[in-house]
Amino acid sequence: MRDRRSYLILVSLTLILVLGLGVNTFGAGNAPIKIGLQAPVTGQWAYEGEMAQNCVQIVADEINAQGGVLGREIEIVVGDDQCMPKQGALVAQRMISEKVVAVIGTYGSSVTEPA
Repeated sequence: MRDRRSYLILVSLTLILVLGLGVNTFGAGNAPIKIGLQAPVTGQWAYEGEMAQNCVQIVADEINAQGGVLGREIEIVVGDDQCMPKQGALVAQRMISEKVVAVIGTYGSSVTEPA
């Protein structure tokens, strides 16, 4: 339960950041606001990554059900870092190329640092 609460807090903070930066500067029209989630979706720590993904998606679904943010839906872009530093860097590069406006990062410092 504590993990879920932590991810809900992270998602909330990310959304505040996105709004604070001015969401309209990141895209036009009704395009979804892309928020990344970097987590170990496969590998030894996949269970924790799955919990993170579920928590983030629940919050995004709740926000979208209420009309989104400034009339735009939230789209979660999941990046599987497998809890490995090299994968963390690759996921970060992918998030940039997909024009993700904010990322809820992975929790392992050895994976986060190269990202």
